[in-house]
Amino acid sequence: QDKASKPTFAKFKDFIFQETENKKFLFNKKDGIKIEIPENWGMVRGVDLGGTVFEDIITFFTSDFSFKPPTGCAIEFNVKRFKKQPNNFYLSISPKEIKESIEKIENAPENQKDEQRKVIEINGFKALQETHNLPKIENAKDLSIELPTKTRVLYFFVTSFSTSCQEKINDFLNKITIENK
Repeated sequence: QDKASKPTFAKFKDFIFQETENKKFLFNKKDGIKIEIPENWGMVRGVDLGGTVFEDIITFFTSDFSFKPPTGCAIEFNVKRFKKQPNNFYLSISPKEIKESIEKIENAPENQKDEQRKVIEINGFKALQETHNLPKIENAKDLSIELPTKTRVLYFFVTSFSTSCQEKINDFLNKITIENK
């Protein structure tokens, strides 16, 4: 596998943080992303929920987020960048493959739809969401959300410890502006 055929990730240093009187934003001009960070959400760059350091992850969390006791909501976020090869082959799940999965799910007969895997919309873009219930914690879920653009995949890994998280997560996701790069 040559280096050029592998996807690269946006580094957290590609994101610029800006705060106004009453709003916080994260911008990434290279990837065409603007995230308005909702009130009462925090952010840490370069660290995942487990405390592992990564230069390509940004973690957002509600002010009440905790593992012990399990409360609140958190989102790990990164951007995969793809370069097309002459034969349009990607070595990772590409924007094209995710779009094909979205189309299959949308066109599946009702009796073949899977509640764990569905299509959601984020500001006019279709995304693939997979839900995994967390054992031993009531109402706890992990969601993986992959939003394909032309040459990027925006990836969100969500940890939700309550039913009220879904509304907070939807609010967060709908404050994202995306250019189709």
